[in-house]
Amino acid sequence: MNIREMIAHNTKLQKQLNTKNKKYYGDMIVYIRSSGIDDRRGEELLLELLLHLIQAQKEGRSAQDVFGSDPSGYCRELVSQLPRPKMVDRLSMLVMIPWIAVTWLFLAEGLMGLLLLVTSTPDGYSNQMSLAFLLGLALTSLLLVKLVMLLMNRTAFTEHNRKFYVLFLLLYIVSIAAVVAAGFFLKSYLPVFSVSPWAAFVIFAVGYAGQKYWLRSGAK
Repeated sequence: MNIREMIAHNTKLQKQLNTKNKKYYGDMIVYIRSSGIDDRRGEELLLELLLHLIQAQKEGRSAQDVFGSDPSGYCRELVSQLPRPKMVDRLSMLVMIPWIAVTWLFLAEGLMGLLLLVTSTPDGYSNQMSLAFLLGLALTSLLLVKLVMLLMNRTAFTEHNRKFYVLFLLLYIVSIAAVVAAGFFLKSYLPVFSVSPWAAFVIFAVGYAGQKYWLRSGAK
């Protein structure tokens, strides 16, 4: 099975779990998937744990009986034995996240430009796009994904950990402020270019095709 098939199979098998075991196992999923390990090895581990838990449940045992009362420590030990993604996969992810963000930005720009053309703006409308803004969007999208993954990992086995949510919010605000400040500083040094609605739609189409390719190849 490829990664996508393993995830689908995992989701289907979870229906066999009772409510308490499903909650326990769900936290394990969040922790392991947000730990930055190799995706395939992570999904293989999750399936192995799930099959073990389903068998134990049939025998009248709970997830806590099987994995212990410290699921965070148990998962941390498992994750420490699994490989990290290859460098090429890490680089691919670093490119894919900003790629997706910029791709959908151009769809929004195209739709807005088309709306203005239809309603009030004369023919020849084009939006002024700053390279500094695009770089800022790319960095912000990366920071947001990294921070969300960190938050998920740190709060996987807690009901409500306000400290981590506040820390996440502060980190995100500081990160956004830093990116915006850098954008203003670089604005006068980096070019500004015009993008017509039709060009924006073409850029979106190319970006979306690349996005689909990345996601499909990453699920193997």
